[in-house]
Amino acid sequence: MVMLLKKMQQYWMSILKNKKIFMRNYYICKIFAMILIVLIVFTGCGQNRITEKEEKKETVESEMNAEVKKQRKLFGLFI
Repeated sequence: MVMLLKKMQQYWMSILKNKKIFMRNYYICKIFAMILIVLIVFTGCGQNRITEKEEKKETVESEMNAEVKKQRKLFGLFI
């Protein structure tokens, strides 16, 4: 039992000595995660803007097509 306690003590002491390494890696991972979140949010916002522009373009095109059809009908009546 005493050997087990000594080994556990050595194990925890080595972890405490390496605490700086763990904390540094923790902060690096935290910063990396924050950068990824910001990039994901901004690319998502950009995608929404692109789809809004495409929807506006489609409505303008459909309105133009409707106008052309009206003009064809009117032109057909005069001929």
